[in-house]
Amino acid sequence: MRSLSLIAAIALVGSTVSAAPREAHKTTNKSSDVKYTFNMGYSEGQYILPVNVGTPGQGPINVVFDTGSELTWFPGPDACDDCVSEYNPSASSTAIKDGKKPVFADYGDQCATVTKYKDTLSFHGADDLKFQSFPVGAASEIEGFEPGSTVGYLGFGNSDALYSIDSALQNDANGSKGKKKRQANNGSGDIGSNKRPPRQGHGRRWDTEESAVMTIGIDHSAYRGDLYYFNLPASEADCENHSIFWRTSLTGVGLADKHSCKLLPKSYAKFSTGTRAIKAPPVHADFLHLKFGAIYNFSENRYEFKCSKLDSIADLQFKFQNYQINLPAKLWTARVDATDDSEDAKCYTHIRRGSDRFKEWTLGTIVLDEFYQAWEQSMLRVGLGYLVGGSDNGATITNIQ
Repeated sequence: MRSLSLIAAIALVGSTVSAAPREAHKTTNKSSDVKYTFNMGYSEGQYILPVNVGTPGQGPINVVFDTGSELTWFPGPDACDDCVSEYNPSASSTAIKDGKKPVFADYGDQCATVTKYKDTLSFHGADDLKFQSFPVGAASEIEGFEPGSTVGYLGFGNSDALYSIDSALQNDANGSKGKKKRQANNGSGDIGSNKRPPRQGHGRRWDTEESAVMTIGIDHSAYRGDLYYFNLPASEADCENHSIFWRTSLTGVGLADKHSCKLLPKSYAKFSTGTRAIKAPPVHADFLHLKFGAIYNFSENRYEFKCSKLDSIADLQFKFQNYQINLPAKLWTARVDATDDSEDAKCYTHIRRGSDRFKEWTLGTIVLDEFYQAWEQSMLRVGLGYLVGGSDNGATITNIQ
């Protein structure tokens, strides 16, 4: 099960579902500052959050909780024939149009044309905790989404959206002083709990569908040791005039110190729950894959190589101002055909060519799922930590100060 937390921080707990915990994971004396708990879906490396929007509330509408983008939007009326839910601004008494022209949201293989509004939004299950003047949008056209799939995004990288959430949480805290801690139930029957379901046995998958948990407030019992904090840039000018949420300075990328990309000054990494992949400037992606003979497959938009080379591929390393993240090859590679064990079997990597040509790397859930995640707006930082009951896949964070 995966999980995530929010306060003036939102924290995500991104645990894997397949590995048994180490002995050291099993006990903790840490407390919890959790006020609300929300159960989320998890699909193809994305966190799926049910929300209500407008007055009266329309929903619940399932959207991708995306720390890597700034736009929150839902299918508008007539945007698609098979959309399960839609947002109709004309039916909301609190909807205010924001801007004259629609904007274009591009997610690589998917896109949407969106008219922007400010409206009331809440996380489903805590409808009394309303985020006022939240930047939202109604899509008039969408492309690339599979029939019946989740359509819509909550862009958690938007400063106005974060301010709206923070203001509601501050008002909620002031209004509940001296009262019993409040907890939310989003309809799953699991109220205010970070409990994992029973396991079938040592090393097997959780006996449930993959899911995630988001908490308002950081659950200190969900991670072991300390959190490793990555500071956000001081200003948008430090990251090519993009939002500072949720980016951090990147000083080096390479394969186990043997082959390092030459990064430009003020390069940065974006932490993104909206994609599973690692995205790199094309020149960096080409350089790293050349070192073990991976060839770019244009029709599949991925780098492929012979699986016989798997054992010789070094760890992928990301160096930041204070820390280094190491990912063994088994985490960022996969077989094209899981049943093919032949000598000519093909593998591919989860590294993709990104849209930024020179400076920005994106670390998706292939990285984030290995760690507990704390998204702390008030402190302008992202915290990652080792999960209690997490995976033994070999991903590490080390101090390099």
